[in-house]
Amino acid sequence: VIDNDDVELIDCPSEMLARWPFLQTEDILLALYSPEDVALDPVALCQELAKQAQLAGAHIYENCAVEEVLLGDERQIYAVNTGGGLVETPRFVDASGIWTGTVMAKSLPFRHIQTAAYPCTYTYIHSTKLPTVFNDLDGNVMMRATGFKTLCAGFPEDGIRPLARQNASQGVWTHPEPDWDLFGGVVTRETTA
Repeated sequence: VIDNDDVELIDCPSEMLARWPFLQTEDILLALYSPEDVALDPVALCQELAKQAQLAGAHIYENCAVEEVLLGDERQIYAVNTGGGLVETPRFVDASGIWTGTVMAKSLPFRHIQTAAYPCTYTYIHSTKLPTVFNDLDGNVMMRATGFKTLCAGFPEDGIRPLARQNASQGVWTHPEPDWDLFGGVVTRETTA
């Protein structure tokens, strides 16, 4: 996943602040510092995290709607109620992507869960793998070749908007409808750069 060996995992908030002074560290337990990489491949990262979690004994349930996280007398998680039945567990990780933080947890103590997720839309297209073209960080556009695909993405600051969360309670994920008016400016910038 990482393209170089000069990578550090940092678990000290003051060390995180030394690297990135504007970071709000009160809800961050671990940071990955990779000074030579521009971006991580999110598909490969998720696959590797899932693989390592399973090797460590975790069970991953996909396409199984979480209805409620259940707490015992000492306010500890003891089970998760799902569309497929009750799953007894002392731990629960909400890895639902942009829907993270929408799972119902009755009286879940603050120290057990803290989510800093601010999902928003951005525009992109992808194709089969092409040679690496460029990353224009100042222009908020990039083309990135990964082991799986080539991603052409743009982040028009004036066009970013919150991602609607319809169907969140049913655990339904759908890709947002393409917004070619918004993406047109990104394509123009990328093809004329």
